[in-house]
Amino acid sequence: MNNCVGLRNQKAFLLFNFYTMVTSAWTVIRVGIAWYHCSDNDECEDFEGFMTVLAVIMLFMCGIFALFTCIMFADQL
Repeated sequence: MNNCVGLRNQKAFLLFNFYTMVTSAWTVIRVGIAWYHCSDNDECEDFEGFMTVLAVIMLFMCGIFALFTCIMFADQL
């Protein structure tokens, strides 16, 4: 952090980490659920071709980001 988080802005930083962690985790859960339901349905065309690649990239990036913000939140807590 290099002394960027101090007594006056620690609460804002904690809230930022918490809300970012929750949003990233929620994105992973929602995309995972949609992908699961679409894999069971033969008529679903939402995850075909390039959209599957984008979904995998988004799941990976949001998962890593959620893990990182969770660790930052725990460290600052």
